Amino acid sequence: MSEARMNPTPVVAEPGPASSGVSGRIGTVDAVLSILLVTIGLGNLVLPVELQSVGGIDYLLGSLMLVAVLLLFRLRLILKQIRHPALMLLFAATLVPGLVATEPNAYGTQKMLGFGIAFVLLIAPAAFADYQKCVRFMVACVSVLSVGFSLLVLFGSVASSSGRLSVLGMNPIGIARVTALFAIVGVVLLVVGARPVHRILIVLGIVASLVATITTGSRGPLLGVVIAAVLSLMAVASRRRLRPFALVVLAVALGLGYYWLQASANIGFQRVLVGDDSGRGPLYQLATELAWQRPGGIGWGNFAFYAPSWVEPGSVTLYPHNIELEFWLEGGIVALIGLLMLVGTASVCSFRSYREGGTALQLIVFALIVFTVANAQFSSDIVGNRFLWLALGLAFAGHVRLKERPKRW
Repeated sequence: MSEARMNPTPVVAEPGPASSGVSGRIGTVDAVLSILLVTIGLGNLVLPVELQSVGGIDYLLGSLMLVAVLLLFRLRLILKQIRHPALMLLFAATLVPGLVATEPNAYGTQKMLGFGIAFVLLIAPAAFADYQKCVRFMVACVSVLSVGFSLLVLFGSVASSSGRLSVLGMNPIGIARVTALFAIVGVVLLVVGARPVHRILIVLGIVASLVATITTGSRGPLLGVVIAAVLSLMAVASRRRLRPFALVVLAVALGLGYYWLQASANIGFQRVLVGDDSGRGPLYQLATELAWQRPGGIGWGNFAFYAPSWVEPGSVTLYPHNIELEFWLEGGIVALIGLLMLVGTASVCSFRSYREGGTALQLIVFALIVFTVANAQFSSDIVGNRFLWLALGLAFAGHVRLKERPKRW
Protein backbone atom coordinates (compact mmCIF):
# COMPACT_ATOMS: atom_id res chain seq x y z
CA MET A 1 0.00 0.00 0.00
CA SER A 2 1.39 3.39 -0.95
CA GLU A 3 2.40 5.99 1.61
CA ALA A 4 -0.10 8.40 0.16
CA ARG A 5 -2.94 5.98 0.82
CA MET A 6 -1.78 5.20 4.36
CA ASN A 7 -1.45 8.91 5.28
CA PRO A 8 -4.03 10.81 3.26
CA THR A 9 -3.76 14.58 3.33
CA PRO A 10 -6.95 16.08 4.78
CA VAL A 11 -8.78 18.39 2.46
CA VAL A 12 -10.16 21.49 4.17
CA ALA A 13 -12.90 23.24 2.27
CA GLU A 14 -12.90 26.99 2.39
CA PRO A 15 -16.11 28.25 3.90
CA GLY A 16 -18.31 30.26 1.58
CA PRO A 17 -20.98 32.81 2.46
CA ALA A 18 -23.62 30.16 3.14
CA SER A 19 -21.45 27.61 4.88
CA SER A 20 -19.12 29.53 7.14
CA GLY A 21 -19.08 28.56 10.79
CA VAL A 22 -21.28 30.20 13.36
CA SER A 23 -18.36 31.40 15.45
CA GLY A 24 -16.94 34.87 15.02
CA ARG A 25 -18.49 38.26 14.57
CA ILE A 26 -21.01 39.36 12.04
CA GLY A 27 -19.52 41.21 9.06
CA THR A 28 -19.74 44.99 8.97
CA VAL A 29 -21.91 45.15 5.84
CA ASP A 30 -24.21 42.44 7.18
CA ALA A 31 -24.51 44.26 10.53
CA VAL A 32 -25.33 47.60 8.90
CA LEU A 33 -27.86 45.99 6.55
CA SER A 34 -29.50 44.16 9.47
CA ILE A 35 -29.82 47.34 11.54
CA LEU A 36 -31.27 49.24 8.58
CA LEU A 37 -33.87 46.53 7.94
CA VAL A 38 -34.94 46.52 11.59
CA THR A 39 -35.14 50.32 11.45
CA ILE A 40 -37.35 50.22 8.36
CA GLY A 41 -39.49 47.42 9.74
CA LEU A 42 -40.08 48.90 13.20
CA GLY A 43 -39.22 52.59 12.88
CA ASN A 44 -42.82 53.71 12.43
CA LEU A 45 -43.67 51.95 15.73
CA VAL A 46 -40.81 53.04 17.99
CA LEU A 47 -39.64 56.43 16.73
CA PRO A 48 -41.42 59.55 18.00
CA VAL A 49 -42.47 62.00 15.30
CA GLU A 50 -39.74 64.41 16.42
CA LEU A 51 -37.04 61.81 15.69
CA GLN A 52 -38.39 60.56 12.37
CA SER A 53 -36.64 63.42 10.59
CA VAL A 54 -33.13 64.43 11.64
CA GLY A 55 -31.29 67.22 9.88
CA GLY A 56 -34.07 67.48 7.30
CA ILE A 57 -33.61 63.82 6.28
CA ASP A 58 -36.49 61.43 6.92
CA TYR A 59 -35.26 58.29 8.68
CA LEU A 60 -37.21 56.04 6.30
CA LEU A 61 -35.92 57.68 3.14
CA GLY A 62 -32.36 57.71 4.47
CA SER A 63 -32.54 54.05 5.50
CA LEU A 64 -33.98 53.02 2.15
CA MET A 65 -31.25 54.88 0.26
CA LEU A 66 -28.54 53.13 2.28
CA VAL A 67 -30.20 49.74 1.80
CA ALA A 68 -30.44 50.38 -1.94
CA VAL A 69 -26.69 51.05 -2.06
CA LEU A 70 -25.92 47.85 -0.12
CA LEU A 71 -28.24 45.79 -2.32
CA LEU A 72 -26.53 47.09 -5.45
CA PHE A 73 -23.19 46.27 -3.83
CA ARG A 74 -24.36 42.69 -3.33
CA LEU A 75 -26.44 42.30 -6.47
CA ARG A 76 -24.56 39.20 -7.63
CA LEU A 77 -25.11 37.56 -4.24
CA ILE A 78 -28.82 38.39 -4.36
CA LEU A 79 -29.20 36.89 -7.83
CA LYS A 80 -27.47 33.76 -6.59
CA GLN A 81 -29.37 33.36 -3.33
CA ILE A 82 -32.85 34.82 -3.91
CA ARG A 83 -35.65 32.32 -3.43
CA HIS A 84 -39.07 32.23 -5.14
CA PRO A 85 -38.46 35.18 -7.51
CA ALA A 86 -41.31 33.99 -9.77
CA LEU A 87 -43.73 34.18 -6.85
CA MET A 88 -42.63 37.73 -6.04
CA LEU A 89 -43.09 38.77 -9.67
CA LEU A 90 -46.53 37.16 -9.68
CA PHE A 91 -47.41 39.01 -6.49
CA ALA A 92 -46.32 42.27 -8.12
CA ALA A 93 -48.52 41.51 -11.12
CA THR A 94 -51.58 40.99 -8.90
CA LEU A 95 -51.23 44.56 -7.63
CA VAL A 96 -51.76 46.06 -11.10
CA PRO A 97 -55.61 45.92 -11.21
CA GLY A 98 -55.77 48.14 -8.13
CA LEU A 99 -53.49 50.63 -9.87
CA VAL A 100 -55.63 51.01 -12.98
CA ALA A 101 -59.05 50.86 -11.27
CA THR A 102 -59.15 54.64 -10.77
CA GLU A 103 -56.86 57.63 -10.81
CA PRO A 104 -54.46 57.55 -7.84
CA ASN A 105 -54.94 59.92 -4.91
CA ALA A 106 -52.50 61.00 -2.20
CA TYR A 107 -53.21 57.98 0.01
CA GLY A 108 -53.00 55.62 -2.96
CA THR A 109 -49.58 57.07 -3.77
CA GLN A 110 -48.47 56.33 -0.21
CA LYS A 111 -49.54 52.74 -0.71
CA MET A 112 -47.54 52.50 -3.93
CA LEU A 113 -44.49 53.60 -1.96
CA GLY A 114 -45.48 51.07 0.70
CA PHE A 115 -45.44 48.30 -1.91
CA GLY A 116 -42.00 49.43 -3.00
CA ILE A 117 -40.77 49.18 0.58
CA ALA A 118 -42.42 45.77 0.86
CA PHE A 119 -40.41 44.42 -2.08
CA VAL A 120 -37.20 45.84 -0.64
CA LEU A 121 -37.88 44.00 2.63
CA LEU A 122 -38.82 40.81 0.79
CA ILE A 123 -35.62 40.78 -1.28
CA ALA A 124 -33.04 42.31 1.09
CA PRO A 125 -32.43 39.20 3.28
CA ALA A 126 -31.10 37.45 0.17
CA ALA A 127 -28.17 39.89 0.36
CA PHE A 128 -26.95 38.48 3.70
CA ALA A 129 -23.50 36.95 3.30
CA ASP A 130 -24.09 34.97 6.49
CA TYR A 131 -27.81 34.47 6.97
CA GLN A 132 -27.68 32.85 10.39
CA LYS A 133 -25.45 35.51 11.95
CA CYS A 134 -27.60 38.27 10.47
CA VAL A 135 -30.87 36.85 11.73
CA ARG A 136 -29.40 36.18 15.17
CA PHE A 137 -28.19 39.78 15.25
CA MET A 138 -31.60 41.06 14.16
CA VAL A 139 -33.37 38.94 16.79
CA ALA A 140 -30.99 40.34 19.41
CA CYS A 141 -31.73 43.93 18.28
CA VAL A 142 -35.47 43.30 18.30
CA SER A 143 -35.25 41.70 21.76
CA VAL A 144 -33.35 44.67 23.19
CA LEU A 145 -35.92 47.06 21.72
CA SER A 146 -38.80 44.99 23.04
CA VAL A 147 -37.45 44.65 26.57
CA GLY A 148 -36.41 48.31 26.65
CA PHE A 149 -39.85 49.56 25.64
CA SER A 150 -41.48 47.09 28.03
CA LEU A 151 -39.54 48.67 30.90
CA LEU A 152 -40.49 52.14 29.65
CA VAL A 153 -44.15 51.19 29.64
CA LEU A 154 -43.98 49.60 33.09
CA PHE A 155 -42.09 52.44 34.76
CA GLY A 156 -42.52 55.52 32.59
CA SER A 157 -45.84 55.34 30.76
CA VAL A 158 -48.43 58.11 30.80
CA ALA A 159 -52.04 58.24 29.64
CA SER A 160 -52.42 59.12 25.94
CA SER A 161 -55.21 61.21 24.42
CA SER A 162 -57.33 58.05 24.16
CA GLY A 163 -56.86 57.32 27.86
CA ARG A 164 -54.59 54.34 27.16
CA LEU A 165 -51.05 54.15 28.51
CA SER A 166 -48.16 54.87 26.17
CA VAL A 167 -44.63 56.30 26.13
CA LEU A 168 -43.15 59.28 24.30
CA GLY A 169 -46.60 60.18 22.97
CA MET A 170 -46.65 57.28 20.50
CA ASN A 171 -49.53 55.07 19.37
CA PRO A 172 -50.27 52.49 22.10
CA ILE A 173 -50.92 49.79 19.48
CA GLY A 174 -47.53 50.38 17.88
CA ILE A 175 -45.81 50.29 21.27
CA ALA A 176 -47.64 47.05 22.10
CA ARG A 177 -46.46 45.44 18.88
CA VAL A 178 -42.89 46.11 19.95
CA THR A 179 -43.24 45.14 23.60
CA ALA A 180 -44.88 41.85 22.56
CA LEU A 181 -41.94 40.75 20.41
CA PHE A 182 -39.78 39.45 23.24
CA ALA A 183 -42.63 37.30 24.51
CA ILE A 184 -42.51 35.43 21.18
CA VAL A 185 -38.72 35.17 21.07
CA GLY A 186 -38.61 34.19 24.74
CA VAL A 187 -41.17 31.38 24.44
CA VAL A 188 -39.25 29.85 21.54
CA LEU A 189 -35.92 30.09 23.37
CA LEU A 190 -37.49 28.65 26.50
CA VAL A 191 -38.66 25.47 24.79
CA VAL A 192 -35.94 25.07 22.15
CA GLY A 193 -32.69 26.92 22.53
CA ALA A 194 -32.08 28.40 25.98
CA ARG A 195 -29.49 27.11 28.40
CA PRO A 196 -30.83 26.28 31.88
CA VAL A 197 -28.92 29.16 33.47
CA HIS A 198 -30.69 31.65 31.17
CA ARG A 199 -34.25 30.37 31.54
CA ILE A 200 -35.16 32.39 34.64
CA LEU A 201 -34.06 35.61 32.92
CA ILE A 202 -36.05 34.67 29.83
CA VAL A 203 -39.15 33.97 31.91
CA LEU A 204 -38.81 37.37 33.61
CA GLY A 205 -38.44 39.01 30.20
CA ILE A 206 -41.54 37.24 28.88
CA VAL A 207 -43.60 38.34 31.88
CA ALA A 208 -42.38 41.95 31.54
CA SER A 209 -43.15 41.85 27.81
CA LEU A 210 -46.69 40.55 28.30
CA VAL A 211 -47.51 42.81 31.25
CA ALA A 212 -46.30 45.84 29.29
CA THR A 213 -48.35 44.79 26.26
CA ILE A 214 -51.46 44.41 28.39
CA THR A 215 -50.77 47.74 30.11
CA THR A 216 -51.14 49.53 26.75
CA GLY A 217 -54.65 48.06 26.46
CA SER A 218 -53.91 46.69 22.98
CA ARG A 219 -55.69 43.42 22.32
CA GLY A 220 -54.39 42.69 18.80
CA PRO A 221 -50.69 42.30 19.73
CA LEU A 222 -51.66 40.23 22.77
CA LEU A 223 -53.76 37.90 20.66
CA GLY A 224 -50.91 37.72 18.15
CA VAL A 225 -48.54 36.54 20.88
CA VAL A 226 -50.99 33.85 21.98
CA ILE A 227 -51.49 32.53 18.44
CA ALA A 228 -47.76 32.60 17.66
CA ALA A 229 -46.89 30.87 20.94
CA VAL A 230 -49.50 28.13 20.47
CA LEU A 231 -48.46 27.38 16.88
CA SER A 232 -44.78 27.44 17.86
CA LEU A 233 -45.39 24.96 20.69
CA MET A 234 -47.33 22.74 18.28
CA ALA A 235 -44.41 22.89 15.86
CA VAL A 236 -42.00 21.87 18.63
CA ALA A 237 -44.30 19.05 19.71
CA SER A 238 -44.32 17.73 16.15
CA ARG A 239 -40.56 17.16 16.37
CA ARG A 240 -39.93 16.25 19.99
CA ARG A 241 -41.30 16.31 23.51
CA LEU A 242 -41.85 19.69 25.11
CA ARG A 243 -39.95 20.71 28.23
CA PRO A 244 -42.63 20.49 30.94
CA PHE A 245 -40.56 22.15 33.66
CA ALA A 246 -39.93 25.26 31.55
CA LEU A 247 -43.62 25.52 30.70
CA VAL A 248 -44.63 25.08 34.35
CA VAL A 249 -42.27 27.87 35.43
CA LEU A 250 -43.64 30.11 32.69
CA ALA A 251 -47.23 29.33 33.70
CA VAL A 252 -46.52 30.17 37.35
CA ALA A 253 -44.83 33.44 36.37
CA LEU A 254 -47.73 34.40 34.09
CA GLY A 255 -50.15 33.60 36.92
CA LEU A 256 -48.30 35.98 39.22
CA GLY A 257 -48.34 38.64 36.50
CA TYR A 258 -52.09 38.18 36.07
CA TYR A 259 -52.62 38.52 39.82
CA TRP A 260 -50.56 41.74 39.89
CA LEU A 261 -52.52 43.24 36.98
CA GLN A 262 -55.81 42.43 38.65
CA ALA A 263 -54.74 43.69 42.07
CA SER A 264 -53.33 46.97 40.71
CA ALA A 265 -56.50 47.81 38.72
CA ASN A 266 -54.33 48.29 35.63
CA ILE A 267 -56.09 50.52 33.05
CA GLY A 268 -54.91 48.48 30.08
CA PHE A 269 -55.87 45.22 31.76
CA GLN A 270 -59.41 46.48 32.33
CA ARG A 271 -59.66 47.46 28.65
CA VAL A 272 -58.43 44.04 27.51
CA LEU A 273 -61.09 42.35 29.65
CA VAL A 274 -63.88 44.42 28.08
CA GLY A 275 -63.36 42.76 24.71
CA ASP A 276 -65.21 45.25 22.45
CA ASP A 277 -64.19 45.62 18.80
CA SER A 278 -63.47 49.40 18.96
CA GLY A 279 -65.81 49.99 16.03
CA ARG A 280 -64.02 47.57 13.73
CA GLY A 281 -67.04 45.30 13.30
CA PRO A 282 -69.11 47.78 11.24
CA LEU A 283 -65.98 48.77 9.31
CA TYR A 284 -65.27 45.12 8.43
CA GLN A 285 -68.88 44.66 7.35
CA LEU A 286 -68.82 47.75 5.12
CA ALA A 287 -65.52 46.75 3.52
CA THR A 288 -66.73 43.21 2.89
CA GLU A 289 -69.95 44.40 1.24
CA LEU A 290 -68.02 46.77 -1.03
CA ALA A 291 -65.52 44.05 -1.91
CA TRP A 292 -68.31 41.71 -3.03
CA GLN A 293 -69.85 44.51 -5.09
CA ARG A 294 -66.53 45.44 -6.75
CA PRO A 295 -64.58 42.17 -7.26
CA GLY A 296 -62.07 43.98 -9.46
CA GLY A 297 -61.20 46.39 -6.65
CA ILE A 298 -62.00 50.04 -6.00
CA GLY A 299 -58.38 51.14 -6.42
CA TRP A 300 -55.60 51.55 -3.89
CA GLY A 301 -56.37 54.20 -1.27
CA ASN A 302 -59.97 54.85 -2.36
CA PHE A 303 -61.90 53.40 0.58
CA ALA A 304 -62.66 56.85 2.02
CA PHE A 305 -64.58 57.86 -1.12
CA TYR A 306 -67.00 54.99 -0.52
CA ALA A 307 -67.32 55.64 3.22
CA PRO A 308 -67.24 59.43 3.70
CA SER A 309 -69.01 59.23 7.07
CA TRP A 310 -65.99 57.38 8.51
CA VAL A 311 -63.49 60.19 7.85
CA GLU A 312 -63.18 63.89 8.48
CA PRO A 313 -64.04 66.23 5.57
CA GLY A 314 -61.19 66.38 3.08
CA SER A 315 -59.41 63.27 4.43
CA VAL A 316 -58.72 60.29 2.16
CA THR A 317 -57.04 58.06 4.74
CA LEU A 318 -59.29 55.13 5.61
CA TYR A 319 -58.43 51.45 5.69
CA PRO A 320 -60.33 48.34 6.88
CA HIS A 321 -57.86 47.51 9.71
CA ASN A 322 -57.47 44.05 8.16
CA ILE A 323 -54.84 43.46 5.50
CA GLU A 324 -56.75 40.73 3.63
CA LEU A 325 -59.84 42.94 3.47
CA GLU A 326 -57.64 45.83 2.32
CA PHE A 327 -56.18 43.83 -0.55
CA TRP A 328 -59.57 42.37 -1.51
CA LEU A 329 -61.42 45.70 -1.36
CA GLU A 330 -58.89 47.93 -3.07
CA GLY A 331 -56.91 45.55 -5.26
CA GLY A 332 -59.66 43.06 -6.05
CA ILE A 333 -59.84 39.30 -5.69
CA VAL A 334 -56.66 38.92 -7.77
CA ALA A 335 -54.64 40.97 -5.27
CA LEU A 336 -56.09 38.98 -2.37
CA ILE A 337 -55.04 35.71 -4.01
CA GLY A 338 -51.56 37.12 -4.58
CA LEU A 339 -51.24 38.10 -0.91
CA LEU A 340 -52.47 34.71 0.33
CA MET A 341 -50.02 32.91 -1.98
CA LEU A 342 -47.13 35.03 -0.73
CA VAL A 343 -47.94 34.65 2.96
CA GLY A 344 -48.84 30.97 2.61
CA THR A 345 -45.63 30.09 0.78
CA ALA A 346 -43.45 31.96 3.29
CA SER A 347 -45.23 30.28 6.19
CA VAL A 348 -44.72 26.83 4.68
CA CYS A 349 -41.06 27.60 3.95
CA SER A 350 -40.37 28.70 7.52
CA PHE A 351 -42.25 25.75 9.02
CA ARG A 352 -40.42 23.26 6.79
CA SER A 353 -37.11 24.87 7.69
CA TYR A 354 -37.80 24.28 11.36
CA ARG A 355 -39.06 20.74 10.78
CA GLU A 356 -35.88 19.89 8.87
CA GLY A 357 -33.38 21.89 10.91
CA GLY A 358 -34.90 22.12 14.36
CA THR A 359 -33.13 25.33 15.43
CA ALA A 360 -34.68 28.02 17.60
CA LEU A 361 -33.75 30.59 14.97
CA GLN A 362 -35.87 28.86 12.33
CA LEU A 363 -38.80 28.65 14.73
CA ILE A 364 -38.47 32.34 15.66
CA VAL A 365 -38.84 33.32 11.99
CA PHE A 366 -41.99 31.16 11.76
CA ALA A 367 -43.37 32.68 14.97
CA LEU A 368 -42.69 36.22 13.72
CA ILE A 369 -44.66 35.51 10.55
CA VAL A 370 -47.60 34.25 12.60
CA PHE A 371 -47.39 37.25 14.92
CA THR A 372 -47.19 39.88 12.18
CA VAL A 373 -49.98 38.28 10.14
CA ALA A 374 -52.18 38.12 13.24
CA ASN A 375 -51.50 41.80 13.98
CA ALA A 376 -52.38 42.73 10.41
CA GLN A 377 -55.87 41.34 10.99
CA PHE A 378 -56.74 44.06 13.50
CA SER A 379 -54.80 47.26 12.88
CA SER A 380 -52.70 49.36 10.52
CA ASP A 381 -52.55 49.15 6.73
CA ILE A 382 -50.22 48.15 3.90
CA VAL A 383 -47.96 51.11 4.70
CA GLY A 384 -47.77 50.46 8.45
CA ASN A 385 -47.39 46.67 8.49
CA ARG A 386 -43.78 46.80 7.31
CA PHE A 387 -42.43 44.24 9.76
CA LEU A 388 -44.70 41.65 8.12
CA TRP A 389 -42.84 41.98 4.81
CA LEU A 390 -39.49 41.65 6.56
CA ALA A 391 -40.60 38.46 8.32
CA LEU A 392 -41.71 37.01 4.97
CA GLY A 393 -38.38 37.97 3.40
CA LEU A 394 -36.47 36.22 6.20
CA ALA A 395 -38.51 33.07 5.60
CA PHE A 396 -37.83 33.03 1.87
CA ALA A 397 -34.11 33.68 2.27
CA GLY A 398 -33.65 31.13 5.02
CA HIS A 399 -35.61 28.20 3.64
CA VAL A 400 -32.62 26.48 2.06
CA ARG A 401 -29.62 28.22 3.57
CA LEU A 402 -30.20 27.41 7.23
CA LYS A 403 -30.31 23.69 6.46
CA GLU A 404 -26.67 23.90 5.45
CA ARG A 405 -25.61 25.26 8.84
CA PRO A 406 -24.80 23.55 12.16
CA LYS A 407 -27.84 22.94 14.38
CA ARG A 408 -27.42 25.76 16.82
CA TRP A 409 -29.90 28.48 17.65
